[in-house]
Amino acid sequence: MPGATSSRQGLRRRQLLATAAALVPLHKAGAQGLLASDLLEAAKKEGKVVYYTTDDELMAQVLVKGFQAAYPTITVELQRANAAALLERLESEQKAGPWQADVINTNDVRSLVLFRRNGWLAHYVPANVRQWPEAARDPAGFYAVQSLAVTVIGYNSRLVNPELAPKSYEDLLARRWHDKLVKLHPAESGIGLTTTFLMNRELGWSFWERLAQQGVLHVRSGVDAPAKLVGGERWAMVDGTEEAVLRLRASGAPIMMVHAKEGSPVIPSGTSMFKEAPHPNAARLLVNWLMGRDAQQIVVNAGARSYHPDARDTAERPPLANLKLWQADPILLAAESELIKQIYEQFFPN
Repeated sequence: MPGATSSRQGLRRRQLLATAAALVPLHKAGAQGLLASDLLEAAKKEGKVVYYTTDDELMAQVLVKGFQAAYPTITVELQRANAAALLERLESEQKAGPWQADVINTNDVRSLVLFRRNGWLAHYVPANVRQWPEAARDPAGFYAVQSLAVTVIGYNSRLVNPELAPKSYEDLLARRWHDKLVKLHPAESGIGLTTTFLMNRELGWSFWERLAQQGVLHVRSGVDAPAKLVGGERWAMVDGTEEAVLRLRASGAPIMMVHAKEGSPVIPSGTSMFKEAPHPNAARLLVNWLMGRDAQQIVVNAGARSYHPDARDTAERPPLANLKLWQADPILLAAESELIKQIYEQFFPN
């Protein structure tokens, strides 16, 4: 399939970055909001915060319980769905009104770019996040990275001899994996979209043309892919999250993960509050807490990665510094996501 040349990609990137730089902050939220004590009192008066997230059910519930333990007088209304469903719901709410959601957390960061352009997001990033690496926040100040997912190759350790297990994406093209692979669909999963975008950037469209001959089963979420391995329906996965694999291994499931030789796609999960949040003070309080040490340690304990300097990682996986990381420019991802999905579906028609 035809691809953009490096010069055209460079021009497109400069044009998109110029567009982003021209965006005027739409909501200052009083610099960074009220003093901590005043913010808490104002949030208590609101008594509620509505939290939309693409996190899996376990992660979302643990975080909500942690917040409510810290702030028992504030109720969290949790709405959890995959990226495509949340996007559809928010677009519907925007048309129908009034706005329902206060805080959004999504592993489809290109959605946050679109939301920002639509004028939906408040200009707010907690003060501590501004001390983290630049990759941990939107340069324009509209969202912070709540967690990081690293996608990996996985295999069923009962069905696959470790010596024959795939070590690279190229290995997945061998005949032994025909009708034995599962992959996240980029039109259904935010993680799947970002991973597909990155793999296409690094491996080219020819990789998908060859993978399409393997009889790949597609699923909708990062949890579904490793579950297909554990159940024996498929033997190996093209892309699933470290998080899901670690949880299944902790339960005794026969699953192993491999960081591909070519590189490891990184999927940031961004968090922002909405400009028209019906509970703005409770929203700021929730965002602040989600980016704090306690919540970030919960994130790591649940299997994701964190930029927080005090969050201690598990010894079961290599440090990020030891991996060759593939990271996406969210502006380019937002610009090219529809094209990626359209061309991908030519190789893998429904």
